[in-house]
Amino acid sequence: KWIEDYNKAAKKAKGKEMRVGHMIDVAELYATADPELLKAAFAGGSDGDRFRREVRESVDAGIPMLWTLQVGIFPEQGSERLQGTGGHMRLIIGYNQKSDELIFSDSWGRGHELKRMKFADAIAAGTVTLTGTADIPNFGFYKYEIAPVGTGAFVTISAGAQPVRDGELGKWDTAALTNGDYFLQLVIIDNVGRTMEPCIIAVRVANQ
Repeated sequence: KWIEDYNKAAKKAKGKEMRVGHMIDVAELYATADPELLKAAFAGGSDGDRFRREVRESVDAGIPMLWTLQVGIFPEQGSERLQGTGGHMRLIIGYNQKSDELIFSDSWGRGHELKRMKFADAIAAGTVTLTGTADIPNFGFYKYEIAPVGTGAFVTISAGAQPVRDGELGKWDTAALTNGDYFLQLVIIDNVGRTMEPCIIAVRVANQ
């Protein structure tokens, strides 16, 4: 879904649209994306509102929040980052509602204990949101599964018990995966336990 939104923003700005085939390399898409078009693609959507709300609720409750993202897309305040590009995880410890910034701590040692980033940048660089449709007659539940290519060893990464039409099916944190090629599949099961034919795409994880 965000690729469609990105291409709409690119077309409006007369910029270069993304082209994807049967193999989707998420890291490559982020690496070649225009940062301003990324922000335009994510601006004003439900993902941004939800992310802001979850950060506020977590911080206000005194609970630090783990945040996965692609680094190297936007300029950052504070000491120079030690990692150039790729998947990374940070700890959100605060927010500034007036300046629309989140406050986070990094794992790179001295000089990275307290850093800030605009929410608009953070949302555009964040965890992959899985969107689509999971709705059939006699719907039971759906699940998203991932498996290294050639293994058939699928592991569930997201699931839901309510039908979804052109909406969010779940989140996918690629930071926990070993780099390589994977199959990502959506499986829908009806209310008597019958499994529908899965929808499968090939993706490449390239965290650094």
